[in-house]
Amino acid sequence: MQPHERIFAAVDTNDIIKAQALVHALKGKVGGFKIGLEFITSQFVQLVSGEYAGDLLSALRSLFREIGPDLFWDGKFDDIPNTVAGASLGLGQNRTGGN
Repeated sequence: MQPHERIFAAVDTNDIIKAQALVHALKGKVGGFKIGLEFITSQFVQLVSGEYAGDLLSALRSLFREIGPDLFWDGKFDDIPNTVAGASLGLGQNRTGGN
């Protein structure tokens, strides 16, 4: 195993475009990618509530195809407070409709 293959890059964003750019720039230069709680929750909420859900689903599929098997899902809630806050914020900002 080469030294760079031991590194996983954190995709710590709630923006699919930024996530795609990061993965595209680092693919082959790192061993894999970590998808965190903020990304997971924000993308899920956008999928179920957004009018562009089909486009987002296509973008997510493309992103995960590019990452391939070198993906670590890090969706724990017992985490760094800023991570949990970012995930919670993502859920609140993307909420539509009433209570």
